[in-house]
Amino acid sequence: MRLPRYEEDRRVVKNIPYASLVKSRSNFELFNGDQVTVDSIAAALENFISIFGEVRHPGVYERAVQMSISDLISLGHLKVSSKTDFAFLK
Repeated sequence: MRLPRYEEDRRVVKNIPYASLVKSRSNFELFNGDQVTVDSIAAALENFISIFGEVRHPGVYERAVQMSISDLISLGHLKVSSKTDFAFLK
């Protein structure tokens, strides 16, 4: 996490060691005007499957053991306009 802030009329960026703070049960004091930036995790996702297209809830879902394509379609909820005579798998 990063925190741009003003200190003594200078704009500085603080790196917040979040894991260390949690482990030590410490606090990091925020001041009026601070903006905390939380970066995304750069590691690749594992154990996931995604569905896109003519579904009401497109996106990434947890892949369960023995999960079928119909299970995934149920999670995505087909739209009324969905064609059900074919699909593209990648």
